[in-house]
Amino acid sequence: MGKGEKSMDLVNRIKTLQADIVTAYFQIHGYHWNVEGVLFPEMHSKFLEIYEDVYGSIDDISEMLRKLNSQAPHLLEQFIENRNISQVYYGNNFKDQIESFLNSNDIVLKDIELAHESADQSGEIGIASDLEIRHSMHKKWKWQLSSILKSQVM
Repeated sequence: MGKGEKSMDLVNRIKTLQADIVTAYFQIHGYHWNVEGVLFPEMHSKFLEIYEDVYGSIDDISEMLRKLNSQAPHLLEQFIENRNISQVYYGNNFKDQIESFLNSNDIVLKDIELAHESADQSGEIGIASDLEIRHSMHKKWKWQLSSILKSQVM
């Protein structure tokens, strides 16, 4: 794969990551609004923490595209077209919300891993480094939410 092809692969992978991050953001923000149940206070706060982090990453990911001389998608249609996340739970049961977000989060983690691999191959060490930070945060959310599912409170 030539340098131009490697750069285009990286651009496409980051566009997919951006679309899935935007989808995950709306998903977890909606769960924050709609969560119900015995763990309402804890889950309302945890979902807030996650959606604020995820929202804060959208700009950084979009700027990665600009660093690669690509336009950053910004229309809903573009996000829908570029995303891998297609199924999310629509409801207010926190256990189902967590499970659904964990599925989406796994897709985001895979997106990050593929983009990181492409960034390495393209010699984009700054972008690779930024992706590592994002990967670490999504691993944190996976660990914390998975731990909640293991609790005896449910």
